[in-house]
Amino acid sequence: MRRIRPSAAALLAAATLGLLFGLVLGPGLGGLAGPAGAASVDLAIPRGDGSVDVVLALEAGCPSVTEVVTSLPRSAAVIAAEEPSGWTHAIESTRITWRGPATAAGAMRLVVTARISVEPGETVLLPTRQRCSEGTVEEWTGPGAQDERPAPRLVATASTVDAGAAGVPATTSPGASPTAVSAAVGLVVSTGRSVRPS
Repeated sequence: MRRIRPSAAALLAAATLGLLFGLVLGPGLGGLAGPAGAASVDLAIPRGDGSVDVVLALEAGCPSVTEVVTSLPRSAAVIAAEEPSGWTHAIESTRITWRGPATAAGAMRLVVTARISVEPGETVLLPTRQRCSEGTVEEWTGPGAQDERPAPRLVATASTVDAGAAGVPATTSPGASPTAVSAAVGLVVSTGRSVRPS
């Protein structure tokens, strides 16, 4: 049976449910934000076809954000992205740029659907830059989990990576609903090899 890709609302609900089930980890263990805000991966939801929905959470050190730019490794193929109401996105190779009216960062969740071609167990970095409404820029690009401004990251598992990285739309994938999130992969901070954009 043909399945419909989960909506942004469903994925945002999934992120909220993940908080309740303790699946959320930020730059440090337990999802604790670093000083002056943070950018982190809330959830990685395997779609069952080699692609994964990555939910990014923003906690900026400024009241509101008007632009977010996130990069994936060159081994990834970005399929789609979703954003808050009123925002738009543009995909250029493995870089996604979201823009929109000033939005409180603490309430913002952004979704990227991608095929990531790495070995299970490797840490995938998603360096992120946030532009605040007053014009300042916050960069979360540090390769180390203990850096002052660490890049959002997730540890690849067999269910969240695709060895082929085919890069075709996942129109028939099983998807994930909020009720299934308790079975989704938990995110951990790795001290091993990291894969970051070039």
